[in-house]
Amino acid sequence: MRQIKVVTFLLFSLWAKNLFATAQIGDRLVIKGDTVWINSNPLECYFAEKGKRNIGDFDLNNQEYFCTALWRGYVATWKLENDSLFLIRIQTEYCEDNPKEINIKSEFGSNRVFAQWVTDTIVSPQGELLQYVHMGYESIYEGEKYYTFKQGKLIDTKEINYLEKDDVLLFPGRNFLHETIKDLILNSISKIERSSFDERESCFLKVIFNKNREISYIGFGREAKNINEEIILGKAKEVLNGLPKLMKVNHPRYNLLDLEINIYFSGFNIHNDLDKVNKKDKITNIIFEKIQNYKWKKLEEFDCSAIYRIRISKKGRIDLVEMDLTKGEINEEYEKKEYKHCIRSIKKALKGLKFDKSLIEKYVYIELWFNDDGTIERWDYD
Repeated sequence: MRQIKVVTFLLFSLWAKNLFATAQIGDRLVIKGDTVWINSNPLECYFAEKGKRNIGDFDLNNQEYFCTALWRGYVATWKLENDSLFLIRIQTEYCEDNPKEINIKSEFGSNRVFAQWVTDTIVSPQGELLQYVHMGYESIYEGEKYYTFKQGKLIDTKEINYLEKDDVLLFPGRNFLHETIKDLILNSISKIERSSFDERESCFLKVIFNKNREISYIGFGREAKNINEEIILGKAKEVLNGLPKLMKVNHPRYNLLDLEINIYFSGFNIHNDLDKVNKKDKITNIIFEKIQNYKWKKLEEFDCSAIYRIRISKKGRIDLVEMDLTKGEINEEYEKKEYKHCIRSIKKALKGLKFDKSLIEKYVYIELWFNDDGTIERWDYD
């Protein structure tokens, strides 16, 4: 009987492994009052021992609960308390706007379960994202913290830092490099040069770093085809000449050959100095940081790229989020489910924000672009 159970679980594991060609949402760990994401799923050890993937009557093999970012079908929340690991929550349909709770008590007889079945190491990513990898838990962060358990009891912790920090060198995070390079180029364009920009033209500038952590290419993948591109390319080569090397990342999977930064430039924004106006907007910067750090779901299914209008109330709270489109344009460009998902996600990302009265404005406009690699860019100060 045990052999059948093990074979059943292994079949699921092999099936799931082949499907994890998408970055996965991890479980959550509550530790010393903080909640962190973990790239581990201790509940799978329980299912392996049991031979079935169910909690009470809830069958987690039901593909109705899966999404490409969550093939296992659930997100479990764990708590480390007095060196003991407890299971305190399980949610399914986590890729939807309103995840559903799974009744833990129906399986364990309690809503707080000592995880004595866990003899394993739990991994928690630390610091900023250095390299996004569109598969499982392969993305690389500044470091990782390891919590090793034996029968649910913490027996060891270890922290590894992959980034060699150096104030003279550049931080290698994609978002940081994108904003730094863009700012350098924009700040070098004079007022006279801005006036010559064609408002109708836009372009993507490509900057590639080589294995020596230096810039090896700046260009469009072709010849510059208009005045905008000629100025941008010339300025880029000028200001990026002598740019410091990137900090070293000592991770076996880190691949600098993948570090290609694509930067969007809008002729309209440059011509009208809109990048300078918005860059000074403290509120917009705070809002973007929250949106950028939010755990976005369904990015493969829904494209939330748009200009958003966000209202801040007299109390300093965000009380309205909408796309800067007419109802007709929304109906034409977005499915109802997609639009609702984008708006709800941004509301969740901004939940809890409260601004000082000195910062309050009635409306804030922010243009977001969602890349295929999971990163988010601001296009309103191009």
